[in-house]
Amino acid sequence: MRYEIDLQNISTREAFHDRMVQSLPCPAFYGRNLDALYDILTGENGIEELIFYNMEEFLRVMPDYGAALKTLCAEAMEQCPGLRISYGEALDD
Repeated sequence: MRYEIDLQNISTREAFHDRMVQSLPCPAFYGRNLDALYDILTGENGIEELIFYNMEEFLRVMPDYGAALKTLCAEAMEQCPGLRISYGEALDD
């Protein structure tokens, strides 16, 4: 399944993980951290494609967390060859 996540206007870790919970098939016990997100991306939940929109803005606002997210995504794709994660500039209205 394909998921699209808009990172626009996210400026805290809490807001980021709120968006993940809203956008992805997260279990009720989702840990609201990058390790938990990695588990979601590499688990058996039907995620085949994930597109993050407005990543450049997210990297400007939260550079360290954004860089960690990109590293996590690269590692998840390496772990799960069927998973594709990409980045778009803006979400089409």
